Amino acid sequence: MPTPLRQTSRTLLAGLTAGVLLGIVLGAGAITANRYLADGYPQLALESLRTFLNRDALGIGLLFLEIEFTFLLLAVVLRTKARTAATLNAVLWVLVATGAVLWFFQQAPWVPEVRTGRGFLVFAVLILGGACACRFVARHGELVRRGARAVVRRLGGIKVAVAALILLAGVNAGAAALAHRAPQSGLNVLLITIDTLRADHLSAYGYSRQTSPNIDRLAREGVLFQRAISQWPKTSPSFASMMSSTYGHTNGLIRTTAQRMPDRFLMLAELLKAGGYSTRAAVANVNLGRLFNFDQGFETYLEPWRETDERRRSDLVTRDGLDLLRQAADEKRPFFVWLHYFDPHARYQPAKPYDGMFVNDAHFDSAWRMPFQSERRKDIGGIPTTANLGREDRIAYYVAQYDAEIREVDQQVGVILRDLEKRGLAGNTLVILTSDHGESLGDHNYFFEHGRFPYDDCVHVPLIVRAPGTSKAGHVVRSPVELIDLLPSVLDLAGLPPDPEAQGKSFRRLLEGEPDGGSRWQYAFSESGYGEEYQRSVTSERYKLVYVPDTDDQQVMKGRELELYDLHDDPGETRNLIDEHPEVAGPLREQLSHWMADGPTADAPREVRIDPVAEGQLRSLGYL
Repeated sequence: MPTPLRQTSRTLLAGLTAGVLLGIVLGAGAITANRYLADGYPQLALESLRTFLNRDALGIGLLFLEIEFTFLLLAVVLRTKARTAATLNAVLWVLVATGAVLWFFQQAPWVPEVRTGRGFLVFAVLILGGACACRFVARHGELVRRGARAVVRRLGGIKVAVAALILLAGVNAGAAALAHRAPQSGLNVLLITIDTLRADHLSAYGYSRQTSPNIDRLAREGVLFQRAISQWPKTSPSFASMMSSTYGHTNGLIRTTAQRMPDRFLMLAELLKAGGYSTRAAVANVNLGRLFNFDQGFETYLEPWRETDERRRSDLVTRDGLDLLRQAADEKRPFFVWLHYFDPHARYQPAKPYDGMFVNDAHFDSAWRMPFQSERRKDIGGIPTTANLGREDRIAYYVAQYDAEIREVDQQVGVILRDLEKRGLAGNTLVILTSDHGESLGDHNYFFEHGRFPYDDCVHVPLIVRAPGTSKAGHVVRSPVELIDLLPSVLDLAGLPPDPEAQGKSFRRLLEGEPDGGSRWQYAFSESGYGEEYQRSVTSERYKLVYVPDTDDQQVMKGRELELYDLHDDPGETRNLIDEHPEVAGPLREQLSHWMADGPTADAPREVRIDPVAEGQLRSLGYL
């Protein structure tokens, strides 16, 4: 008969061994789902395996000890035989396990809600299974006791436990060694993204109002891309493309937002982490939350949108951003910090002193008024319910407040850039500023929304890059580029291997002043719309061709399957030239057809069930 101390030690070792075995199974599943080994990233595979092993070895080890402790406690408190105590202990832990499984399924985003038919069936089966398990252990307590002791003897044996601990230590040492050997350029990366920011409302892009003094300064110090194109004018699809360098039809995130990013695509943070970078982020949009899997590769992922119901969260992002930069500066590794600001986004409600700063100025025209829509998602022909500001029906007022929100977030960007300089990091940090999409401010009779149409008000975004030692200060690139070019460009500038599955291309040579017009930089592609047959478009330096296959979309748009616009002479895209310039439309149509035939549309990502806080945010934004 083993002593209590020996029995406790054996139980702990058995728990550690069971945790290692569980960690191997779960880690292997994660590695396979993320294709770390298939894509040639052993460091990410080992790091993922280490995370599961460490977590599960500790967790299961403590669980085994707790089970042993409750058994001893029941025997002492009830003054009963070991057999009876073991039976009661088994029933207790079956109840605990059933509750834990119910809680996990209730939290798991892929499980239907209990209020639905499928959800009720799932939870009913779980409860019935737990009840049957309780009945079994109550009737066969001695059998369960002998089985548990056999498991502890097997897994808690010296040879088995030592092998498990050696494996645990080996994986930790291997992950640390590979991380140390990862190539490091020493160039830090700061990515600042601003939600719903159209390029033509920034002073740096020629806007009449002074909306962006700090962003303008960054443009003077770096390179401004005159025609950067979002791959889908919605937050989730746009960032899915940007962070994985894949088009929407490749990764499956299309049409709408609040979608889960698939595991199988390597994200920018994962690739930088494999290159030895520390990875941190603070995002102010619920659509980029952890529950939608946009935290892949990040060691720290903050969600300030969970802290407040207010729409203005720019100060919270700056607060977190300053803290992340402080933490990153204290490390010896290069860092990747991503900050995503939510403003400007409908409703346009800037804080003081920005509230009203452009109302009734020299550019304010109060003549244009529109009716209010009564249907929640109706955004054509009037002011939607998700954007209205009281009974204000002057479109110029909405535009002025949108511009004021740009000025407000510009001030926050200035705080971040000044902190970077104060810490002495500016000379060794690649700074990228861009947006996921723009916003239609009444253009094409489309009010205060994005995603429905492929026009420049929604797909033309700012892109400003300041790359120390590489970019030419004040240089302007006129060739069209795509947001999927960010990932390969960052890897190139960081001196890391390219991602073989990336569909974008590095624009490093453009930063260095390569002349525009090279064959690699002639076209940019985008997708948009809500229909099953959604729109596709191709943009050159001067022209845009739009393909509209859906007849309902054609009725709302220009009434044609193909639209051609001269972006130089008609930046508002009001005059369809498809019949007037066949010599321009022909080559663009050929390029678009070739791109569309390049690959089939991927399956849509699986649905996720959201928590109450996220649901409230999504409803307030009109997504639910």
